[in-house]
Amino acid sequence: MKLFAFLLLLFCSTYLNAQNHHGDNWLFGYKCGLNFYTNLPQPILESEMVSEEGCASISDKDGNLVCYTNGRTVWNKQHQVMDNGIGLAGGFQSPWWGSSSTNGMLILPSLTDSDQYLIITQNAFPDTGIRLSTVDMTYNGELGKVVTKNEPIYQGIYFTEKLAACRHANGRDWWLISIELGWSAPVNHYPIFLYSPTGISLHHTAVVGYPMPPAGQMMFSKYGNHLVAAGNGRIAVMDFNRCTGDLTLNQDFDFGIEEFYNTNSYYGACFSPDESRIYVSSMLGQSLLQFTKDSTQTFQPSDTVWFNPALDTGVFGSACERIFLGQLQLGPDEKIYCSFSPVCTNPTPWTNYSHYLSVINLPDSAASACNFELASVFVGDAPHYTLLGLPNMPNYNLGALVGSTCDTLTTTTSFQTQVFNFNIHPNPFHDQFQLTITGVIQNALVEIHDVLGRQVFHQVVSPVSRTVHQVVDLSGYPSGVYFVSVNANKAHRTLKAVKK
Repeated sequence: MKLFAFLLLLFCSTYLNAQNHHGDNWLFGYKCGLNFYTNLPQPILESEMVSEEGCASISDKDGNLVCYTNGRTVWNKQHQVMDNGIGLAGGFQSPWWGSSSTNGMLILPSLTDSDQYLIITQNAFPDTGIRLSTVDMTYNGELGKVVTKNEPIYQGIYFTEKLAACRHANGRDWWLISIELGWSAPVNHYPIFLYSPTGISLHHTAVVGYPMPPAGQMMFSKYGNHLVAAGNGRIAVMDFNRCTGDLTLNQDFDFGIEEFYNTNSYYGACFSPDESRIYVSSMLGQSLLQFTKDSTQTFQPSDTVWFNPALDTGVFGSACERIFLGQLQLGPDEKIYCSFSPVCTNPTPWTNYSHYLSVINLPDSAASACNFELASVFVGDAPHYTLLGLPNMPNYNLGALVGSTCDTLTTTTSFQTQVFNFNIHPNPFHDQFQLTITGVIQNALVEIHDVLGRQVFHQVVSPVSRTVHQVVDLSGYPSGVYFVSVNANKAHRTLKAVKK
């Protein structure tokens, strides 16, 4: 039993500390894609997917494309329809035979089989509930096969088009959140599911804020501390507890809008990387709004980043009058990408659509300093067109909330098999401290995280005479508590350090 517990902990600590590239390939719109493996995102021109709105894609841990879906069809890495990949229940058909559900599908790596991926789908119309399909990559020469399809997770109620995932604070499991639609009467119910090695099941239902309309985006912040949902004239901002799955209201905005197609039709929503700001797109309002966290940790409207400019006729043509801003998504490069479609009077096919995404280059900055660039990221000439959607990408690299009460998988101070020790001096410290590790057989990995789980230090160190002496400089970081973790000799230890 002790050997099993040690091996389990070793597996989990390796899993939690490894950085992966699951989110490097984005497939979206009308045969569009971007690859983020390099410094500048590069167009993917082979995509066969059509999706007006909702879509999801995933890569393996090394950044190689695995599969992508519009919630109805699954394509493999060679851009062919995957074996048994037709007939998923996510998203209802749009006129382009893709999905017209905002972000009602996502893909997660399996917790129990490294060759499998879970496609989770939901649908507002008709009521298909939340369903699970499983992709197994050991089939068809590693091109994959959908081995189970549309297995019910939660049935019997109508859902909005919103679905989001966040890593549990233990660094292994996942939280899944949706919003009930309330067909006969509006409701403000958020079913919260837990995905663990035993499967996906309803954990509890939170009752928060105003009821939300069906369309519109919902997204977690990068470190999982907040959740935002947008739709019509409503924007809901919530605080999230990664340990317990508790969802509490931070701020709720109701602008009294009864119809979707009007000047306050809020649709896309995304947090800045440091979680201090939220960006919200207004489709027919042709504007991009910024909300900022104040000293009480409450989000408030702060600036209009962009509003209804005169369109560049060289890019869009003289017949285009205005722009529908679509979904927002934080990229691996810490920029926020924005889908959009110009609206044109010319009836020529596809003149209503664009070959570009827009981008917020410095999303942590206030107002115009965030550097929003319209139509600046090229995705390819015809037949590649951006529509309103971007892939639903959870933060696959979010690790354990080290030192938290539910961090049962990584934090430990001793094992019977533990053969190394380390200490921190001085502790508390000002800007630097001396890390000393003794009894080290081979190279050791040192990582430091702040209380939000953000990595601030990462280095492989080599022992001399089974000892490591390492000066760690955190002068560029604020005062507070930090968690210093060492992986060595196939074991893992964590100590707390306090910066004055």
